[in-house]
Amino acid sequence: MNQYLKKYKPTRIYFGAGERKIMERLAPEIGKKALLATSRGFAKREGFLDEIVACFNNTGVSLHVFAGIEPEPRDATVDNLSKQIRKFKPDFLVALGGGSVIDALKVASAMATLGVEINALWGTGTVTPLLEKSKQKLRPMIAIPSTSGSGAEVTKYAVLYDSKEKLKRIVVDPALIPAIAIVDPEIAASMPENLTISTGLDALAHLIESFLDRQAAPEWIEPMTIEAIRLGLSFLPTAAQHPNLAEPREKLALASTCGGIAINFKGTGLPHGFSFCFKDVLAHGSAVWLLLGPCWRYYLPMVEWNTRKLAPLFGVSEALPLEEMGEALFAALGNFCRKLGHPASLSEVPGVTDALLKRAVDAVIKNPGKLQNSPRAVPLDKAAQILMQILKSA
Repeated sequence: MNQYLKKYKPTRIYFGAGERKIMERLAPEIGKKALLATSRGFAKREGFLDEIVACFNNTGVSLHVFAGIEPEPRDATVDNLSKQIRKFKPDFLVALGGGSVIDALKVASAMATLGVEINALWGTGTVTPLLEKSKQKLRPMIAIPSTSGSGAEVTKYAVLYDSKEKLKRIVVDPALIPAIAIVDPEIAASMPENLTISTGLDALAHLIESFLDRQAAPEWIEPMTIEAIRLGLSFLPTAAQHPNLAEPREKLALASTCGGIAINFKGTGLPHGFSFCFKDVLAHGSAVWLLLGPCWRYYLPMVEWNTRKLAPLFGVSEALPLEEMGEALFAALGNFCRKLGHPASLSEVPGVTDALLKRAVDAVIKNPGKLQNSPRAVPLDKAAQILMQILKSA
Protein backbone atom coordinates (compact mmCIF):
# COMPACT_ATOMS: atom_id res chain seq x y z
CA MET A 1 0.00 0.00 0.00
CA ASN A 2 2.87 2.40 0.66
CA GLN A 3 3.52 2.56 -3.08
CA TYR A 4 0.30 4.56 -3.43
CA LEU A 5 1.55 7.17 -0.98
CA LYS A 6 4.61 7.65 -3.20
CA LYS A 7 2.40 8.14 -6.26
CA TYR A 8 0.69 11.12 -4.64
CA LYS A 9 2.69 14.14 -5.75
CA PRO A 10 1.11 17.17 -3.96
CA THR A 11 2.35 16.01 -0.54
CA ARG A 12 5.61 14.33 0.50
CA ILE A 13 4.39 11.62 2.89
CA TYR A 14 6.50 10.05 5.64
CA PHE A 15 4.61 7.04 7.00
CA GLY A 16 5.39 4.67 9.84
CA ALA A 17 5.81 4.21 13.58
CA GLY A 18 8.27 6.72 15.01
CA GLU A 19 8.35 8.86 11.86
CA ARG A 20 7.65 11.99 13.95
CA LYS A 21 11.35 11.94 14.85
CA ILE A 22 12.20 12.86 11.26
CA MET A 23 11.19 16.42 12.15
CA GLU A 24 14.69 16.92 13.55
CA ARG A 25 16.12 16.45 10.06
CA LEU A 26 13.36 18.19 8.14
CA ALA A 27 13.01 21.40 10.14
CA PRO A 28 16.41 22.97 9.40
CA GLU A 29 16.03 22.10 5.72
CA ILE A 30 12.87 24.21 5.49
CA GLY A 31 13.62 27.33 7.51
CA LYS A 32 14.87 29.02 10.67
CA LYS A 33 11.51 29.89 12.26
CA ALA A 34 8.35 27.81 12.59
CA LEU A 35 4.90 28.13 14.12
CA LEU A 36 3.25 24.98 15.48
CA ALA A 37 -0.52 24.82 15.97
CA THR A 38 -2.11 22.18 18.16
CA SER A 39 -5.21 21.52 20.27
CA ARG A 40 -5.83 22.65 23.83
CA GLY A 41 -4.71 19.53 25.64
CA PHE A 42 -3.97 16.32 23.74
CA ALA A 43 -0.43 16.99 22.48
CA LYS A 44 0.85 18.27 25.83
CA ARG A 45 -0.95 15.58 27.83
CA GLU A 46 0.43 12.71 25.74
CA GLY A 47 3.96 14.11 25.57
CA PHE A 48 4.06 14.59 21.79
CA LEU A 49 4.30 18.37 21.99
CA ASP A 50 7.34 18.15 24.25
CA GLU A 51 8.92 15.70 21.79
CA ILE A 52 8.44 18.05 18.85
CA VAL A 53 9.67 21.06 20.84
CA ALA A 54 12.79 19.06 21.79
CA CYS A 55 13.38 18.28 18.11
CA PHE A 56 13.34 21.99 17.33
CA ASN A 57 15.58 22.81 20.29
CA ASN A 58 18.11 20.27 19.02
CA THR A 59 18.20 21.90 15.60
CA GLY A 60 18.26 25.53 16.67
CA VAL A 61 15.13 26.29 14.65
CA SER A 62 13.02 28.87 16.52
CA LEU A 63 9.51 27.61 17.35
CA HIS A 64 6.35 29.46 18.41
CA VAL A 65 3.52 27.25 19.76
CA PHE A 66 -0.19 28.08 19.40
CA ALA A 67 -2.03 25.57 21.61
CA GLY A 68 -5.62 26.73 21.46
CA ILE A 69 -7.58 24.99 18.70
CA GLU A 70 -10.91 23.48 19.75
CA PRO A 71 -12.47 20.30 18.25
CA GLU A 72 -14.84 22.31 16.03
CA PRO A 73 -12.61 25.27 15.10
CA ARG A 74 -14.46 28.59 15.11
CA ASP A 75 -13.72 31.44 12.77
CA ALA A 76 -12.56 33.59 15.74
CA THR A 77 -9.92 30.99 16.66
CA VAL A 78 -8.66 30.85 13.08
CA ASP A 79 -8.53 34.64 12.95
CA ASN A 80 -6.46 34.69 16.14
CA LEU A 81 -4.13 32.06 14.69
CA SER A 82 -3.66 34.06 11.49
CA LYS A 83 -2.69 37.12 13.57
CA GLN A 84 -0.09 35.01 15.38
CA ILE A 85 1.35 33.94 12.03
CA ARG A 86 1.55 37.56 10.85
CA LYS A 87 3.18 38.61 14.11
CA PHE A 88 5.76 35.80 14.37
CA LYS A 89 6.51 35.64 10.58
CA PRO A 90 7.55 31.96 10.51
CA ASP A 91 9.28 30.39 7.52
CA PHE A 92 7.03 27.34 7.75
CA LEU A 93 4.06 25.95 9.70
CA VAL A 94 3.43 22.71 11.60
CA ALA A 95 0.02 21.25 12.52
CA LEU A 96 0.04 18.63 15.28
CA GLY A 97 -3.44 17.24 15.88
CA GLY A 98 -6.60 15.98 14.25
CA GLY A 99 -8.38 17.31 11.19
CA SER A 100 -9.63 20.33 13.14
CA VAL A 101 -6.10 21.53 13.90
CA ILE A 102 -4.85 20.88 10.38
CA ASP A 103 -7.86 22.60 8.77
CA ALA A 104 -7.59 25.62 11.06
CA LEU A 105 -3.92 26.11 10.20
CA LYS A 106 -4.59 25.73 6.46
CA VAL A 107 -7.06 28.61 6.46
CA ALA A 108 -5.12 30.75 8.97
CA SER A 109 -2.09 30.43 6.70
CA ALA A 110 -4.06 31.73 3.73
CA MET A 111 -5.56 34.58 5.77
CA ALA A 112 -2.13 35.62 7.09
CA THR A 113 -0.45 35.55 3.70
CA LEU A 114 -3.24 37.32 1.83
CA GLY A 115 -4.23 39.74 4.60
CA VAL A 116 -7.93 38.86 4.23
CA GLU A 117 -10.77 37.89 6.54
CA ILE A 118 -12.18 34.38 6.46
CA ASN A 119 -15.31 35.55 4.62
CA ALA A 120 -13.16 36.10 1.54
CA LEU A 121 -12.17 32.42 1.46
CA TRP A 122 -15.36 30.38 1.97
CA GLY A 123 -16.15 28.18 -1.01
CA THR A 124 -14.17 26.51 -3.77
CA GLY A 125 -11.16 27.89 -5.59
CA THR A 126 -10.93 31.17 -3.68
CA VAL A 127 -7.31 31.03 -2.49
CA THR A 128 -5.27 30.41 -5.64
CA PRO A 129 -6.63 33.41 -7.62
CA LEU A 130 -5.82 35.73 -4.70
CA LEU A 131 -2.32 34.28 -4.43
CA GLU A 132 -1.74 34.71 -8.16
CA LYS A 133 -3.04 38.26 -8.09
CA SER A 134 -0.73 39.19 -5.21
CA LYS A 135 2.17 37.06 -6.59
CA GLN A 136 2.53 35.19 -3.32
CA LYS A 137 2.73 31.59 -2.11
CA LEU A 138 1.58 30.05 1.13
CA ARG A 139 4.23 29.01 3.65
CA PRO A 140 5.20 25.32 3.52
CA MET A 141 3.11 23.32 5.96
CA ILE A 142 3.93 20.07 7.76
CA ALA A 143 0.86 18.13 8.93
CA ILE A 144 1.23 15.54 11.71
CA PRO A 145 -2.20 13.90 12.24
CA SER A 146 -3.15 12.59 15.66
CA THR A 147 -6.26 10.76 14.45
CA SER A 148 -6.92 8.23 11.71
CA GLY A 149 -9.94 9.63 9.93
CA SER A 150 -9.96 13.04 8.28
CA GLY A 151 -7.03 12.55 5.89
CA ALA A 152 -6.60 16.34 6.20
CA GLU A 153 -2.83 15.93 6.02
CA VAL A 154 -3.09 15.39 2.25
CA THR A 155 -6.25 17.27 1.20
CA LYS A 156 -7.27 20.61 -0.27
CA TYR A 157 -10.23 20.84 2.12
CA ALA A 158 -10.71 22.78 5.35
CA VAL A 159 -13.94 22.60 7.37
CA LEU A 160 -14.56 25.28 10.00
CA TYR A 161 -17.45 26.67 12.05
CA ASP A 162 -18.96 29.94 10.86
CA SER A 163 -20.27 31.61 14.02
CA LYS A 164 -22.31 34.15 12.05
CA GLU A 165 -24.18 31.56 9.99
CA LYS A 166 -24.09 29.06 12.89
CA LEU A 167 -23.01 26.17 10.66
CA LYS A 168 -19.89 24.39 9.43
CA ARG A 169 -18.54 25.70 6.14
CA ILE A 170 -15.75 24.69 3.82
CA VAL A 171 -12.78 26.18 2.02
CA VAL A 172 -11.51 24.12 -0.92
CA ASP A 173 -8.36 25.00 -2.84
CA PRO A 174 -5.27 23.03 -3.95
CA ALA A 175 -3.07 25.73 -2.43
CA LEU A 176 -4.15 24.44 1.01
CA ILE A 177 -2.63 20.96 0.52
CA PRO A 178 0.17 20.47 3.08
CA ALA A 179 3.64 20.17 1.56
CA ILE A 180 4.66 17.40 3.97
CA ALA A 181 2.68 14.84 5.98
CA ILE A 182 4.22 12.85 8.82
CA VAL A 183 1.81 10.01 9.54
CA ASP A 184 2.98 8.25 12.69
CA PRO A 185 0.51 5.59 13.93
CA GLU A 186 2.03 5.76 17.42
CA ILE A 187 0.48 9.21 17.87
CA ALA A 188 -2.99 7.89 16.99
CA ALA A 189 -2.66 5.22 19.69
CA SER A 190 -3.53 7.95 22.21
CA MET A 191 -7.11 8.16 20.88
CA PRO A 192 -9.88 6.88 23.19
CA GLU A 193 -12.14 4.13 21.85
CA ASN A 194 -15.02 6.43 20.83
CA LEU A 195 -12.70 8.72 18.87
CA THR A 196 -10.99 5.76 17.21
CA ILE A 197 -14.40 4.53 16.05
CA SER A 198 -15.80 7.84 14.81
CA THR A 199 -12.63 8.86 12.97
CA GLY A 200 -12.24 5.36 11.51
CA LEU A 201 -15.80 5.52 10.20
CA ASP A 202 -14.98 8.90 8.65
CA ALA A 203 -12.01 7.38 6.83
CA LEU A 204 -14.16 4.52 5.52
CA ALA A 205 -16.86 6.95 4.41
CA HIS A 206 -14.26 9.01 2.51
CA LEU A 207 -13.11 5.91 0.69
CA ILE A 208 -16.59 4.61 -0.15
CA GLU A 209 -18.09 7.98 -1.09
CA SER A 210 -15.16 8.74 -3.38
CA PHE A 211 -15.42 5.28 -4.99
CA LEU A 212 -19.09 5.92 -5.78
CA ASP A 213 -18.33 9.38 -7.16
CA ARG A 214 -18.39 10.10 -10.89
CA GLN A 215 -15.31 12.33 -11.14
CA ALA A 216 -12.27 11.11 -13.04
CA ALA A 217 -9.08 10.10 -11.22
CA PRO A 218 -5.74 8.41 -12.02
CA GLU A 219 -6.12 4.67 -12.60
CA TRP A 220 -4.21 3.76 -9.42
CA ILE A 221 -6.87 5.40 -7.23
CA GLU A 222 -9.34 2.53 -7.75
CA PRO A 223 -7.13 -0.34 -6.47
CA MET A 224 -5.82 1.88 -3.67
CA THR A 225 -9.35 2.68 -2.53
CA ILE A 226 -10.54 -0.93 -2.58
CA GLU A 227 -7.54 -2.10 -0.58
CA ALA A 228 -7.88 0.77 1.91
CA ILE A 229 -11.57 -0.07 2.49
CA ARG A 230 -10.57 -3.66 3.18
CA LEU A 231 -7.99 -2.47 5.71
CA GLY A 232 -10.46 -0.18 7.46
CA LEU A 233 -13.14 -2.86 7.75
CA SER A 234 -10.62 -5.45 8.94
CA PHE A 235 -8.69 -3.41 11.49
CA LEU A 236 -11.03 -0.74 12.92
CA PRO A 237 -12.75 -3.08 15.43
CA THR A 238 -9.40 -4.35 16.73
CA ALA A 239 -7.86 -0.87 16.90
CA ALA A 240 -10.85 0.35 18.92
CA GLN A 241 -10.75 -2.52 21.42
CA HIS A 242 -6.95 -2.89 21.65
CA PRO A 243 -5.49 0.60 21.12
CA ASN A 244 -1.91 -0.37 21.93
CA LEU A 245 -1.60 -3.05 19.24
CA ALA A 246 0.72 -1.68 16.57
CA GLU A 247 -0.56 -3.38 13.42
CA PRO A 248 -4.23 -2.28 13.62
CA ARG A 249 -3.12 1.32 14.30
CA GLU A 250 -0.76 1.23 11.33
CA LYS A 251 -3.38 -0.20 8.94
CA LEU A 252 -6.04 2.27 10.11
CA ALA A 253 -3.65 5.22 9.67
CA LEU A 254 -2.83 3.99 6.18
CA ALA A 255 -6.53 3.67 5.28
CA SER A 256 -7.14 7.19 6.57
CA THR A 257 -4.38 8.80 4.52
CA CYS A 258 -5.52 6.87 1.44
CA GLY A 259 -9.03 8.19 2.11
CA GLY A 260 -7.69 11.73 2.06
CA ILE A 261 -5.92 11.08 -1.23
CA ALA A 262 -9.08 9.58 -2.72
CA ILE A 263 -11.35 12.50 -1.84
CA ASN A 264 -8.75 14.98 -3.03
CA PHE A 265 -9.29 13.58 -6.53
CA LYS A 266 -12.94 12.57 -6.36
CA GLY A 267 -14.62 14.43 -3.53
CA THR A 268 -17.43 13.29 -1.26
CA GLY A 269 -21.18 13.05 -1.79
CA LEU A 270 -24.46 13.65 -0.02
CA PRO A 271 -23.48 12.01 3.32
CA HIS A 272 -20.86 14.68 3.89
CA GLY A 273 -23.23 17.34 2.62
CA PHE A 274 -25.77 16.39 5.27
CA SER A 275 -23.32 15.68 8.07
CA PHE A 276 -22.32 19.20 9.10
CA CYS A 277 -25.73 19.84 10.65
CA PHE A 278 -25.43 16.85 13.00
CA LYS A 279 -22.41 18.14 14.95
CA ASP A 280 -24.38 18.74 18.18
CA VAL A 281 -25.69 15.16 18.37
CA LEU A 282 -23.08 13.02 16.61
CA ALA A 283 -19.36 12.99 15.94
CA HIS A 284 -18.68 13.82 12.30
CA GLY A 285 -17.49 10.35 11.29
CA SER A 286 -20.46 8.71 12.99
CA ALA A 287 -22.86 11.00 11.16
CA VAL A 288 -21.44 10.36 7.68
CA TRP A 289 -21.42 6.60 8.24
CA LEU A 290 -25.06 6.51 9.33
CA LEU A 291 -25.99 8.65 6.32
CA LEU A 292 -23.95 6.58 3.87
CA GLY A 293 -26.38 3.65 3.45
CA PRO A 294 -29.51 5.74 2.81
CA CYS A 295 -27.67 7.96 0.32
CA TRP A 296 -26.16 4.92 -1.38
CA ARG A 297 -29.64 3.42 -1.70
CA TYR A 298 -30.68 6.56 -3.60
CA TYR A 299 -27.56 6.34 -5.80
CA LEU A 300 -27.95 2.61 -6.47
CA PRO A 301 -29.39 2.67 -10.04
CA MET A 302 -26.44 4.85 -11.14
CA VAL A 303 -23.63 3.05 -9.29
CA GLU A 304 -24.22 -0.62 -10.09
CA TRP A 305 -20.65 -1.25 -11.27
CA ASN A 306 -19.14 0.43 -8.21
CA THR A 307 -21.49 -1.42 -5.86
CA ARG A 308 -20.65 -4.81 -7.36
CA LYS A 309 -16.94 -4.06 -6.90
CA LEU A 310 -17.42 -3.20 -3.21
CA ALA A 311 -20.00 -5.83 -2.21
CA PRO A 312 -17.52 -8.68 -1.56
CA LEU A 313 -15.65 -6.52 0.96
CA PHE A 314 -18.82 -6.66 3.08
CA GLY A 315 -19.36 -10.38 2.57
CA VAL A 316 -22.09 -9.83 -0.04
CA SER A 317 -22.16 -11.66 -3.38
CA GLU A 318 -21.66 -9.36 -6.37
CA ALA A 319 -23.73 -11.81 -8.47
CA LEU A 320 -27.02 -10.98 -6.74
CA PRO A 321 -29.69 -8.87 -8.47
CA LEU A 322 -28.88 -5.20 -7.92
CA GLU A 323 -31.57 -4.31 -5.37
CA GLU A 324 -31.10 -7.52 -3.40
CA MET A 325 -27.34 -7.00 -3.35
CA GLY A 326 -27.79 -3.40 -2.28
CA GLU A 327 -30.08 -4.23 0.64
CA ALA A 328 -27.70 -6.95 1.82
CA LEU A 329 -24.83 -4.48 1.65
CA PHE A 330 -26.72 -1.77 3.54
CA ALA A 331 -27.57 -4.31 6.23
CA ALA A 332 -23.85 -5.11 6.43
CA LEU A 333 -23.10 -1.42 7.09
CA GLY A 334 -25.43 -1.57 10.10
CA ASN A 335 -23.97 -4.85 11.31
CA PHE A 336 -20.49 -3.32 11.18
CA CYS A 337 -21.75 -0.57 13.50
CA ARG A 338 -23.14 -3.12 15.93
CA LYS A 339 -19.80 -4.92 15.93
CA LEU A 340 -18.26 -1.63 17.07
CA GLY A 341 -20.94 -1.01 19.70
CA HIS A 342 -22.07 1.99 17.65
CA PRO A 343 -25.62 3.09 16.73
CA ALA A 344 -26.71 1.50 13.46
CA SER A 345 -29.24 4.17 12.42
CA LEU A 346 -30.18 7.77 13.15
CA SER A 347 -33.28 6.53 14.98
CA GLU A 348 -30.96 5.18 17.70
CA VAL A 349 -29.36 8.60 18.28
CA PRO A 350 -30.91 10.93 20.90
CA GLY A 351 -31.45 14.46 19.67
CA VAL A 352 -32.18 13.69 16.01
CA THR A 353 -35.41 15.63 15.53
CA ASP A 354 -37.53 16.58 12.53
CA ALA A 355 -36.21 20.13 12.91
CA LEU A 356 -32.63 18.86 12.67
CA LEU A 357 -33.45 16.85 9.56
CA LYS A 358 -34.97 19.93 7.95
CA ARG A 359 -31.84 21.96 8.73
CA ALA A 360 -29.73 19.26 7.11
CA VAL A 361 -31.90 19.31 3.97
CA ASP A 362 -31.72 23.11 3.79
CA ALA A 363 -27.93 23.02 4.18
CA VAL A 364 -27.50 20.67 1.21
CA ILE A 365 -29.89 22.70 -0.96
CA LYS A 366 -27.75 25.78 -0.24
CA ASN A 367 -24.81 23.83 -1.70
CA PRO A 368 -26.07 23.02 -5.22
CA GLY A 369 -22.68 21.60 -6.18
CA LYS A 370 -23.38 18.61 -3.92
CA LEU A 371 -26.72 18.07 -5.70
CA GLN A 372 -25.20 18.24 -9.17
CA ASN A 373 -22.11 16.17 -8.37
CA SER A 374 -24.00 13.47 -6.54
CA PRO A 375 -23.54 10.06 -8.23
CA ARG A 376 -27.26 10.31 -8.90
CA ALA A 377 -28.13 13.94 -9.46
CA VAL A 378 -30.78 15.58 -7.29
CA PRO A 379 -33.03 17.91 -9.34
CA LEU A 380 -33.25 21.24 -7.54
CA ASP A 381 -37.03 21.48 -7.96
CA LYS A 382 -37.46 18.13 -6.19
CA ALA A 383 -34.49 18.37 -3.84
CA ALA A 384 -36.38 19.06 -0.61
CA GLN A 385 -38.63 16.01 -1.06
CA ILE A 386 -35.85 13.65 -2.21
CA LEU A 387 -33.39 14.68 0.49
CA MET A 388 -35.96 14.38 3.27
CA GLN A 389 -36.90 10.91 2.05
CA ILE A 390 -33.23 9.92 2.26
CA LEU A 391 -32.91 11.23 5.80
CA LYS A 392 -36.18 9.64 6.94
CA SER A 393 -34.91 6.29 5.69
CA ALA A 394 -31.81 6.74 7.86
